[in-house]
Amino acid sequence: AHMKKGLIKIYGNAGQFVGFRMHGGTIYVQKDCGGRGGACMTDGTIVVGGFLESVLPTFTIEGLRKKVKIEEGEVVEAPFYLFLGDLTENGRGRLFVAKEPNPHLGHYEKFL
Repeated sequence: AHMKKGLIKIYGNAGQFVGFRMHGGTIYVQKDCGGRGGACMTDGTIVVGGFLESVLPTFTIEGLRKKVKIEEGEVVEAPFYLFLGDLTENGRGRLFVAKEPNPHLGHYEKFL
């Protein structure tokens, strides 16, 4: 099964491989998330509002965003890193990771 559209909201924590083989839609993890988020994704959006263990090396940093739209009428206003991938799948997926709870991802900023 592959997610192709729609919205999944996780109001707590999520384990590893969130959005595995995702083809579209949005997954919003309000709190922490295990590693390997977005593995093999080709499209869609994953938003992590808490701590993310690490970003797969097959994702590239695209920039910083001041806010992220989850759905019509719901916007999370906080700084987020934006990563694109999964590049091994020629993916166009978007991985938004909250900046504040993830100081270990700060080294990506030198690539912006």
